[in-house]
Amino acid sequence: MKINRAVPPPTLVPILSYPDVRAAVAFLTAAFGFVLRTRIGEDHRAQLAVGEDGAVIVADATGGRQGPPPGGVTHSIRVRVADVDAAFARARDHGAVVIEAPVDRPYGERDCTLEDPAGHRWQLAEAIADVAPEEFGCQTVSPWPAYQSSRGQVAATASAPAAVTFEGRVANLAHDGSMTIADAPPGPPRRIDGYSIGAIPNVDGPGPHGGEMHPDGDELLFVVSGAMDLILDDGDEQAVGAETTVRLGPGQAYVVPRGVWHRLEADEPSYLVHVTPGPHGPHRPRSALGH
Repeated sequence: MKINRAVPPPTLVPILSYPDVRAAVAFLTAAFGFVLRTRIGEDHRAQLAVGEDGAVIVADATGGRQGPPPGGVTHSIRVRVADVDAAFARARDHGAVVIEAPVDRPYGERDCTLEDPAGHRWQLAEAIADVAPEEFGCQTVSPWPAYQSSRGQVAATASAPAAVTFEGRVANLAHDGSMTIADAPPGPPRRIDGYSIGAIPNVDGPGPHGGEMHPDGDELLFVVSGAMDLILDDGDEQAVGAETTVRLGPGQAYVVPRGVWHRLEADEPSYLVHVTPGPHGPHRPRSALGH
């Protein structure tokens, strides 16, 4: 089935009528933890997420819709289908009362309304176009996650953020699951409670320190281009120990074990990608090298 960002993504979306939509939204979000996704008008409708894949639409009590006490149309249940005309014909042939035959809507849906023998109203709907809520006067409060990607690719949307240049920057992936991208600071790298992923172009000559060590985990070093010497030693924070040099060329990587002191020196301008653990990571000044 096609996607349509103008409506909630689940297959089944109950539409419940309330005399005061805003008060209902305030109660449902506070009492049950529902998440407001889209606000339509000041007191017309609201789309709320329920759990990971459920949704409910809170609607105003107009056009014959009302909540308790009993009477009138108190609710409608909307069901997304692949072919609304076929679904409509089947329901009608099985005795459903036709309230409205299939019709195209300006917000990208083709839908119909039927009533079952108990008087429950059912809306069958098919997405016929992908319409952003803002295109028909709504306000996106928090985008539906299902519309942010499709098979691993970002969905096309006018409000989607632009891609950023990662070269020369660092992605900080914290242990709490959050991630930020920032410019790489000058001098010795800064550590976070998590992993820092950096892409550093034009690394040339000796590094900014005389060695570093990562007590929180292993570090991955990957040379995209150029040539670098990875120098490992068994020293400590005060002095360099016995050294072992590993030559890294284009396309080569090395995993520096937790707790091993090391430094990088480039023989030519090189492009380095690193995945570095934190938050701890002492480094020695270059003066400790004695040269």
